Amino acid sequence: PISQYPAYVQRSQRAQARALLLQAALWMERYASANGNYPLPQNIPSSLVAAPDVSYQLKVISSPDSFTLSALPTGKQLDDPCGTLTLSHTGVRTVQNASAAATASNCWLR
Repeated sequence: PISQYPAYVQRSQRAQARALLLQAALWMERYASANGNYPLPQNIPSSLVAAPDVSYQLKVISSPDSFTLSALPTGKQLDDPCGTLTLSHTGVRTVQNASAAATASNCWLR
């Protein structure tokens, strides 16, 4: 039905944001392997966090020994019950500002 279309679009955008977070995490790990530490945000190429076709803005918080990547919803994705997707250097996947019914595992799997 047509009423499911917005939810489908949100799931599609969320899947793209998850892929961007995972790609950025892999880049961070490769950088750390080559340099002995994670890069500071100002040393991360803007192309890594650019998401021109995705309704999310990628944000990086990092120090030499850790990082947290966040995909903050923008535009129509602001209505997505999953809120902000986050991924840490330890692989922990969480959600922030999500609706009460949205769990990290649901949001990261769907």
